[in-house]
Amino acid sequence: MSILNVNKINPVGGGSTITIAGIASVTGSISGNGSGLTTLNASNLSSGTVPSARLGSGTASSSTFLAGDSTFKTVTGTTINNNADNRVITGSGTANTLEAESTLTYNGTNLTISNGNLVIGTAGKGIDFGATANSTATGVSMSHETLDDYEEGNWTPFFYAWIGGGVPATHDIQYGKYTKVGRKVHIVFDLKGDRGNMGGSYINVGGLPFAHLGSNAGWVPIPWSEYVGGENSTSSTRGHGLEFGGGATVHAWLTGYTSGAGGSGYTTGYLSTSYMSNGSHTRIRGSGSYLTDA
Repeated sequence: MSILNVNKINPVGGGSTITIAGIASVTGSISGNGSGLTTLNASNLSSGTVPSARLGSGTASSSTFLAGDSTFKTVTGTTINNNADNRVITGSGTANTLEAESTLTYNGTNLTISNGNLVIGTAGKGIDFGATANSTATGVSMSHETLDDYEEGNWTPFFYAWIGGGVPATHDIQYGKYTKVGRKVHIVFDLKGDRGNMGGSYINVGGLPFAHLGSNAGWVPIPWSEYVGGENSTSSTRGHGLEFGGGATVHAWLTGYTSGAGGSGYTTGYLSTSYMSNGSHTRIRGSGSYLTDA
């Protein structure tokens, strides 16, 4: 091993650059203004500290941080109003201020709304039940598992003659309530009216709160009927109901079992306007469900 002690190295010929090849480390200090040290690799600084004044402009302290523009900036605190366990945090509209919602909480398992409603803001969106198991029965094909609509209200039923017959001159009772869940509409109705000059071929009930699906959209039994065919009138009918299918999707067909000649035998079908009372006022009451087209 050889040791070379040098107290001073001067550039040859009055130059300003000193090159020492093969030096792995330098122990001690290098004095001077450092203006010539232009290519030092900072990643090789394994010990010691760099004065904060060398890092950036501004005041370095426990309440400031060094930003990307090499300036020290003050840390701005954020206030959460009304904070408490499990409250969901929302924006307040004020800078550096948040709100803890007292009526909207999440405990890690359940999201609870204690006041107000969950509002679906986009049509066709809703509550997705995709995590629940689908039917595995033979021949079953699942097509939809998002609950995207709920509505309830009133509707105004009316007797209507299909194919150019129009509406009866008078209605004594036109009562209707409905509840819609997804594509299923449940209706309650009480309808009473006189045939008057109503022509046309078949008796329909109009005013449905939603258009039905069309063919095979549903069938609603009518447990209460007055002056429809054989009930308190001259013609004989039984087993009345409303069929949702075919024709105009905003109407339902009044159906029943009609008797053959001499009252022998019954066949099912749509009831013609001749089965509707003229003077005694036909009345039907019932409830049931049908499917909508959307």
